[in-house]
Amino acid sequence: MSPCHFNVPSFENMKQTVQEKFGLSPCTWQLQAAQYQLNSKDVIMISPTGSRKTLTFWIPLIFNAGGIIIIVTPLNILGEKNQKEAEALGFPAINLCKETASDQAFKDIEKLKYCIIMVSPERLLSDSHFQALWKSKKFTETRFQTFRASLCIFTVS
Repeated sequence: MSPCHFNVPSFENMKQTVQEKFGLSPCTWQLQAAQYQLNSKDVIMISPTGSRKTLTFWIPLIFNAGGIIIIVTPLNILGEKNQKEAEALGFPAINLCKETASDQAFKDIEKLKYCIIMVSPERLLSDSHFQALWKSKKFTETRFQTFRASLCIFTVS
């Protein structure tokens, strides 16, 4: 099954798998947001600080058959936090910032070493490495989702 084709799980299956994989009992709204994303639907969420919005980033990774997500965040500290959380859950991740956005990091991204990429809007739009990634067939054929952390979530396919 290619990364672009996978079966979207039932709501109950998704809930059970999240509980088994993460040891957390997801809320209905978190599962709904994840299921919409897996169905390639746009999602806009408004949720208070501390409500585990980030879980809606991680849930689709369990089911999207090797896809990746790009989290666009204006705060490096939030990128670092998300990277640590993702790695603790077993997802290879990189927070692209001044210290980590090397030629080798982008080669690793193109080789699909990471399933989660955190990046600032400025770097996403201005770093020439991203222009090369968008031209890479291997990278662009991978199912991926893009998140605007804390403001809105939308799926790119």
